[in-house]
Amino acid sequence: LALVGLGCGGGGVKYKSVSVQKVDLPVTKVLQSVATSGELGSGMMEVESALEQLKKSDPAKAAILEAGLPALRAAEGNPDKMKQVAGELATKLGG
Repeated sequence: LALVGLGCGGGGVKYKSVSVQKVDLPVTKVLQSVATSGELGSGMMEVESALEQLKKSDPAKAAILEAGLPALRAAEGNPDKMKQVAGELATKLGG
């Protein structure tokens, strides 16, 4: 590889530093809360609502969430399992 600068003299190239921030999904916060408490409760409605929104805005994350829903539902009533499943799902979503 070679970097060649062509042009008509003058000033050099100016670079601007841009910081990139991680975007927290609301559903990730819900899942993190569930991972701490082991209780899903009304959080399932929030997760399902977030899934519908993600299908439009971020299909890849929607697929991750949708794939994790059966395990989340199966863990209801088992706080330790719920913590594990919710934590893993939050991590997969970038939380």
